[in-house]
Amino acid sequence: MSLSKSNSKLIKSLQQKKYRQKHKLFIAEGVKVVTELLQSNLELHSVFMTSEVLNIPDSFPITMVSEAELKKLAF
Repeated sequence: MSLSKSNSKLIKSLQQKKYRQKHKLFIAEGVKVVTELLQSNLELHSVFMTSEVLNIPDSFPITMVSEAELKKLAF
């Protein structure tokens, strides 16, 4: 699955505090942080990754993206 325009807009909007509060979402980047989130009780909205470096159960919404797409979205 590729990154949709609506997901891209949502992710970019989360760079601003008012949109993080509005959507009640935040961005977590990096293998260590994402691994800790996967082990927590928090509900995940989406997981975007470039390769399958993490062992993520099928129950999580995973979207594979290219390096270029991820660079555009990274904070």
